[in-house]
Amino acid sequence: MGNNKILWIDNTPYHVSEAAEILRDEGLLVETMDSASLGAATIAKAADDYLAIIIDLLLPSEKVTVPGLNGPEEILPQHGQHGGITLGRWLKRRWPELNIVGVSLKSDPKDPQVRWFKETAEGYVDKLTLYQSPRTLLLRIRNLLPKEETATIATPGLSTYLVHGSNTAGKEELLRYLTSALRIPATIVLQDQQDHGIAAIRQAVTNNDDHKLVFVLMPADAAERQAVLFQAGCLYGACIGKRGKTILLHQGEAGIATRLADLITIDIRNGIMAADQDIRAVVNEYLPLLRRH
Repeated sequence: MGNNKILWIDNTPYHVSEAAEILRDEGLLVETMDSASLGAATIAKAADDYLAIIIDLLLPSEKVTVPGLNGPEEILPQHGQHGGITLGRWLKRRWPELNIVGVSLKSDPKDPQVRWFKETAEGYVDKLTLYQSPRTLLLRIRNLLPKEETATIATPGLSTYLVHGSNTAGKEELLRYLTSALRIPATIVLQDQQDHGIAAIRQAVTNNDDHKLVFVLMPADAAERQAVLFQAGCLYGACIGKRGKTILLHQGEAGIATRLADLITIDIRNGIMAADQDIRAVVNEYLPLLRRH
């Protein structure tokens, strides 16, 4: 394994073309096929070349022809639309280490086919969730990558901002995390600007061409919070409309009652690294989506 090639087998590939394109934007090599038999033949030639196989559960239940030791063989699906799980089971028998993810319109977690992909394969994503946001599938695929390949790839035109109070140690810890763990581009720290970030905020608000990630390190002191929230609010306004995300990092209560779109609150009471998965999930969902705008 360890490759970045994905084979997506779906008899209606045009329905998943946008999600496939987003995976490509993330640097994955995605090939789509509308035939279980063609997919089986392709995998059989070089199964180790693929990071994952994505299979539509509702493939038609026609006879699926697969490569056998003595030539082509047919595996017979059950009645109904069971071609996907039939193919998945055959692949797991032949290549147990092959990563297989199921996708379909089925949303019942108790459905036997859904349960098989969740419990025996590498997971399942229903298409309604996929159409709303590719986050679940994207994160699942990224989790299959070797650890050294999971770092965020810098996006051209991305501007990153940090707003914080007097917690200098917390600021330095967060900057080290952004640089070393997420490989985020150089971060603009508003408090380090000569004008305390006024020019940087003005540029962020007026520049609609770049994409933005705003990290807000919430201070414990109430007076400091007001100043930080004012600057964060100005930057948040520049993120509306798929132009950015504001990630508010807090210890304990967030201190904000209103839920706002594009504002994510993450508790870091146990440290930045303890919240790594939550932070990475937001960033990993955001960057590939922005590459399309």
